Amino acid sequence: MILFPQGLQYIVSLMACFHANIVAIPIPVSDTAQQAQLVDKIMSIAKDAQATWLITNTYHKQYLQANKALHLLAVLDIEALMINEPAAIEERQQSPEDTALLLYTSGSTAQPKGAVISHRSLMSQVQQGALQWAVDQDSCIVSWIPQSHNFGLHFGVLVPLLKGASSIILSPGSFVSKPKDWFYYIDQYRASHIAAPNFAFDYCCSMLDITSVEAFSLTSLKVIISGGEANRKETYDSFTHKFRRIGLEEDIFCPHYGLSEMGAVTTKISGIPLRYLALDISSLAHNKIKYSTQKSSSRTVVSCGEVRPGVRLAIVNPVTAVSCSTEDSGLQEVGKFG
Repeated sequence: MILFPQGLQYIVSLMACFHANIVAIPIPVSDTAQQAQLVDKIMSIAKDAQATWLITNTYHKQYLQANKALHLLAVLDIEALMINEPAAIEERQQSPEDTALLLYTSGSTAQPKGAVISHRSLMSQVQQGALQWAVDQDSCIVSWIPQSHNFGLHFGVLVPLLKGASSIILSPGSFVSKPKDWFYYIDQYRASHIAAPNFAFDYCCSMLDITSVEAFSLTSLKVIISGGEANRKETYDSFTHKFRRIGLEEDIFCPHYGLSEMGAVTTKISGIPLRYLALDISSLAHNKIKYSTQKSSSRTVVSCGEVRPGVRLAIVNPVTAVSCSTEDSGLQEVGKFG
């Protein structure tokens, strides 16, 4: 298990696990997590994954070792190890089907659930993310998305490593407390790519007055990925209208749909206008798709783009696993309804 705040120690420990062909299990921890909640989360994940070791820093080790509930867990302090400059160890050979990652949900609403990801699958996911997000060696990413989750791990860490891109890592807490800093770093590093869930763009609109960020420029941005939750047309309209004044380009918003188990499924291509459908709410409740012209009884869904080569999409009945009819799906693009 890997327990660190957002940053380089987490990334180095993750790479070390890959190097040693040891299953890495990132612990989802927010900047504001209480110690008691943290212990409960570690115990739950350790039991489910049958993990026996935890890699962390001095601060967390001291607290965890004082907690009797975790006495069976061996804790490795990366800061203490670095003092003695440990000798390099040769890479342990791995099979493509060996497990690389166990990615757990946050556990905020239920017991954490883990997704098992092999080295083959992980590499495929990272390559697909790089393709869909148009990241190359000239890209510069500014990301505060949690690195313990698939979206943040791929966008802020693994895709930049694969493509040789630059990545500026911020903490999720820094965005919540000072969203203005996100704009500062975009301007400072001439970022080409940013990503966040839909709520973050609403948050910026409500918390930031345009005069507080007018010294910054968003002209460098080429791709804005919006994923992790349902995308709203109103959010796109509000964000682009408010920050157009500081150089935000049209049509660079790219709604994204992904899964913990398989990473990026589909993402709208930057430069293409967003597309929407108004769907009947009552029909959606019965897993049916019916177009609607009645604003009061419809829900506007945003297209997440077309399925790219290398991704096979099947829309099936959640109970029978049988492919849906045209009436049930009716879309050749992916939209997130949640």
